[in-house]
Amino acid sequence: MANYPVPFQGTKEEAKANYLTHRWRAFDDCPVCIDCDAKEWHQAATYPCGTEPDRISIATTEEWIALLKKEITLEELRKREKCDTIEV
Repeated sequence: MANYPVPFQGTKEEAKANYLTHRWRAFDDCPVCIDCDAKEWHQAATYPCGTEPDRISIATTEEWIALLKKEITLEELRKREKCDTIEV
């Protein structure tokens, strides 16, 4: 299992508004927020400046991609995570 940041669950407009709360500066050709150290390409860029995204354990890359494409909900993924951790 890998630990990933939870994709922003709001609208594209909300994500864009959050992106604009960051103060981007390029360091080594990689824009970084000078206030919260978020990377422009990272999930943190879609959250308001200074907000650390929640994290979730995901078993496969396919699940991660499905979550990004909103083909599966975060709640469904968390249910799977709980089922995977039940010991018999």
